[in-house]
Amino acid sequence: MLEIQWTIQDRDIDRVKEVLESQAHEPTFQELMKERERNCAAKKADVSKEDFWREMVRARLTTQNKVGSGSPVDKLGRENPFPLAYEIIRPSRRKEHFIRETIRAYGIGKYQQSARDLAYNWQYLEKKKGWPQLLQACNQLTGLVSAEEERDVAHHIAKVLKGFGPKQSRNLLQLLGLTRYEILIDSRVVKWLNQSIPHGQAKLHAGMLADQEFYEFVLDGIQELCEQAETLPCLFDAAVFSALGE
Repeated sequence: MLEIQWTIQDRDIDRVKEVLESQAHEPTFQELMKERERNCAAKKADVSKEDFWREMVRARLTTQNKVGSGSPVDKLGRENPFPLAYEIIRPSRRKEHFIRETIRAYGIGKYQQSARDLAYNWQYLEKKKGWPQLLQACNQLTGLVSAEEERDVAHHIAKVLKGFGPKQSRNLLQLLGLTRYEILIDSRVVKWLNQSIPHGQAKLHAGMLADQEFYEFVLDGIQELCEQAETLPCLFDAAVFSALGE
């Protein structure tokens, strides 16, 4: 059982406002804000199979791999056409082999497990007819919805797709531009919280983020902080990323 309780004070709200103000004119923050415009929009475009598959691949490959500018994952993600696009993989008879060799060719680590997970997800979506329910869930988020509704979709993704726990399910939804409240929490966010919103002797540990209960405990605190600071978690996330770097 988690013993830590969030007790938000005025100074904590000030810290959130300060990081947003300090990063407002930074190039990294401004670049991220171009992406977050979709997340903040009142109406978002529907998600297609092709959109979902591409961002699912990108989200899965970020697990235990560097994702900064110029990294192997970044290089693959910027290719046009995308080497692991839905329409490219579909005609392949040996999908796991094709995925594995493509990932390996870009020098991306953990390629064997990533390929197994992505091949399983392909089977689930295509052969087990997982597409309708998953796309319907995602497209419920194209309007202005609550944090609870976003979380329900994150739970669904984590339940049906391999390689998608609390972090990567949120990463996927954020890459799709669908979420305002449910954000990717990583070591940068945990570091910022420990430095800026201390809980006495207690420390948050990034290594525990794979646990859904812990992840959502931290996320609940962030969402409450942002609500009181009158900002959105997806904007707070961009500011922290910009402030602490890659």
